[in-house]
Amino acid sequence: MVGDQKQLSSFARVPTLNSSLFERVLNSGVYKDPYMLDTQYRMHPLISEFSRIKFYDNKLKDGITANDRSKYNIKSPIYFWDTNRQMRENKKLNGRNGFTRLNYGEANKVIEILINLIIEKGVKRENIGIVTPYSGQRDLITSLMLNNEIINPQKEEIKVDIDRDDIEGNSSELSVQSVNGILAASIDAFQGREKDFIIFSCVRSNNDNTIGFLKDERRLNVALTRAKYGLIVIGDSNCLKNGSKLWFDYIEFLNKNKLIFRNLKFDY
Repeated sequence: MVGDQKQLSSFARVPTLNSSLFERVLNSGVYKDPYMLDTQYRMHPLISEFSRIKFYDNKLKDGITANDRSKYNIKSPIYFWDTNRQMRENKKLNGRNGFTRLNYGEANKVIEILINLIIEKGVKRENIGIVTPYSGQRDLITSLMLNNEIINPQKEEIKVDIDRDDIEGNSSELSVQSVNGILAASIDAFQGREKDFIIFSCVRSNNDNTIGFLKDERRLNVALTRAKYGLIVIGDSNCLKNGSKLWFDYIEFLNKNKLIFRNLKFDY
């Protein structure tokens, strides 16, 4: 059996089935010393650092160096663009599935980042991915991409990819959308994928500092570990760090490494 219990588990409508067989075997204690594939070859070491320490008890090692991930002319492999409570979330009715959430300000920042990566940094569109916790934000971002002449000059339609396993479930939330080669998906749907650059739109920004299922350790672990060269996070640092201890620790990690930016214009 091979797997990673530190990333997202199986999905089931029956709560007692939310743990995979892999997790159940590990938690049973049958195997006292399971073998760990302990070297990662995807991420720039700074991108992997928080996950290595927080989720993998510092047992995970880097099989590549910073020099191996220095192809693009960027200032830092991690860039947290702090909205600083200036871009508040919205709630939107999502058919029979209830409500989803979106953030118009963050969506526009995603577009600004995409233009910078494509024009200024020369990143190919197929090397860029966008992750966000909510399908509503994914749909908003892809609609903006669709109508942008720089991102989508050929005016290609949105392509939707749904795993066969998800057809019986909520295919809207788990689908991966692409516009002219740029993938956009929920965190859950992006698991197992990787891109040179990942843009992570956190969405949540409110007076109550509630962040919903962004509190989930495994969901955050997935979001932070998809990028090879550059991880660009857009979010409200105050709301996130007050929303959970996990996010508090991540914001502290970013502060310590001087990776939080509050520029009006994206400067990468």
